[in-house]
Amino acid sequence: MIRSILTLIVGMTIFAAPARSETPSLDWLVGEWVGTGTMMGQPSEVSLSIAPALGGTATALSYRATIKGPEGKSSRFEAMATWRAKPGGRVEGQWSDTNGSFHKIGGRITASSMTVIWGDPVTELGRSTYERDPAGRLKIVDSVLAPDGTWRVFAMATYTSRPPR
Repeated sequence: MIRSILTLIVGMTIFAAPARSETPSLDWLVGEWVGTGTMMGQPSEVSLSIAPALGGTATALSYRATIKGPEGKSSRFEAMATWRAKPGGRVEGQWSDTNGSFHKIGGRITASSMTVIWGDPVTELGRSTYERDPAGRLKIVDSVLAPDGTWRVFAMATYTSRPPR
C-alpha cells in the first residue's frame, strides 16, 4: 500500500514538474548587416540592424531595402520587428512595416537558424527563414502562402556583417 502511494506521489510529481528546456539565444543574429538580393522580382540593396532590446528580454530588428525598379526608379521599404526567444526553441514577436502591415510572429529557433510564420490566414500568411551559414553570412528568404498551398518566394537576400562605424 505504501509502495503504491509513493509510486502515485512520484508519478504526480513528474507530471506536475515543468519540463526543463533551455531557451535558445538569438545572439547569432545580433549585428549590423548589409547585402543584396531581390524583392518582388527586382534587385535590392538591404541592411539590417539587430540588437538586444527591452532590457535584454528581446531582440529588435530594423530593416531597410532599396528596390531598384524599371527605368532607374527606386523605392524604399522599411520594417521593424521584435522577437522573444522562448523555452523549447520557440520564438514569438511582432513585425510592422511601411506597407502598413502589422503581424504577430511565431516560430522555431536553433543555434544558427530561425523560421517564423507571420500574418493571418484570412488576409496573408507568410514564412521567413533566417540562416547563418558556416562562412558567417546571413541568408533570409521571405515567402507567402499561395492559394494552391505552396510557398511563393517574394524576397531573398544574403548579408555580410558590416564593420562597426
